[in-house]
Amino acid sequence: MKILVGLSGGLDSTYAALLLKEAGHTVEGAVLDMHPYSETEEARAAATQLGIPFRVILCREAFERTVVTDFCSQYLQGRTPNPCILCNETVKFRMLYEEAMRDGFDRIATGHYARITSVGGNACVAMGKDTKKDQSYMLYRLPAEILSRLLLPLGDMTKDEIRESARARNLSVAERAESQDICFIRGESYTDFLARRCGELPKGHFISETGEVLGEHEGITHYTVGQRKGLAVSAPTRLFVKSIDPETRNIILADKPPRALRFLLERVVFSGMTPTDDLSCKELLARVRYTAPLTPALLFREGDALGVALCENTCAVTPGQSVVLYSGDTIMLGGIVKSLL
Repeated sequence: MKILVGLSGGLDSTYAALLLKEAGHTVEGAVLDMHPYSETEEARAAATQLGIPFRVILCREAFERTVVTDFCSQYLQGRTPNPCILCNETVKFRMLYEEAMRDGFDRIATGHYARITSVGGNACVAMGKDTKKDQSYMLYRLPAEILSRLLLPLGDMTKDEIRESARARNLSVAERAESQDICFIRGESYTDFLARRCGELPKGHFISETGEVLGEHEGITHYTVGQRKGLAVSAPTRLFVKSIDPETRNIILADKPPRALRFLLERVVFSGMTPTDDLSCKELLARVRYTAPLTPALLFREGDALGVALCENTCAVTPGQSVVLYSGDTIMLGGIVKSLL
């Protein structure tokens, strides 16, 4: 097969391309130039070492229009977005897929730790073998047209296995550290980035659950639901951000971390399930953020909206973040938290 591999210049994507080349496929590497910090030359160096053709896909305008704009908008609404998930859906995989289909490739591939499986004849994302590195959560919004053309060569491997093999093959990326930060923000905090892009937001007040003014805050973009550190409020007990009101600029503080067990979703994407399936008392496993443990959950309808009821208190659920629901290790659906109940 002729395969276009998304290269980042890191270990995972480089090793994925190597596996496909060694399997006898015709492999070409591509890096997506999404912002000034895209590691184009690192990806080019990886392709050179592998001895495969290389191309640069220019997509800064699309990235700015979708990912960066949404990132700023969500924080201004007092929500907590995940820009990587939106990027995967609208830019990274979309642009790689369109480039590949336009130029006659059979498949696209990346170095993500997840697997592609089938439910009822439809391609779905499932967890990777390495549970510590599993990235299925980040891919839940990919549409079927892309999943049907996507290869994930690392899905049945662990990071340790890959790094050991890369060392044995003298790959220059074998010891490269992983990036954990927001890729389009460098040398400044996300709050500084927002202030530079959107202007400094007016300060507001911290308010107790009983309505008492507890102090002044620096602006709602500095805080997220569930936050405890950095509040700079004097109180006899620890305080947590319970909710954020972007209209009044009030931030409600409580002496216990918010543990919403019920919430509504928006922008729902169905995968192993369909909107017409009977959702009543359907028990699944929910992941409420990328690093959160799986917890049993039930789906329910509230009017036209789809809701999730967690069966356990695990960690704070925040409007704007993604919640992904699994049956076993396979994604059934996911969506964005609209509101807490």
